[in-house]
Amino acid sequence: MNLYFTYGEVITVPDYALVGQPKSLSFAQAAAVWMMFVTAYGALINDAKVGKAGFVLVSAASSSMGIAAIRLANYAGAGCIALTHTSAQTKQLFEAGASHVIVTDEIDLVQ
Repeated sequence: MNLYFTYGEVITVPDYALVGQPKSLSFAQAAAVWMMFVTAYGALINDAKVGKAGFVLVSAASSSMGIAAIRLANYAGAGCIALTHTSAQTKQLFEAGASHVIVTDEIDLVQ
């Protein structure tokens, strides 16, 4: 994941360093989706080794990065607690796979 820092139309890297492009996505879509997921994947899967016995607390959960973290936590079998400022995002976060949603404008999170 961290050996080949490359962007470009033509590059040379070993085949094991490549990620396939889903046929249903254009090149631009595949490149855009990769960035939010690679960051969350590195933190949750590579570094934290999130798994079935774990829970992940995701702040800014309704952002693209937050949604990616929720989906990857689910992929790893972990539960996910999503934090959001307003209740308007609650339904979207549950649909994305959050186990629990906490609306931080409605409760004292520290308490």
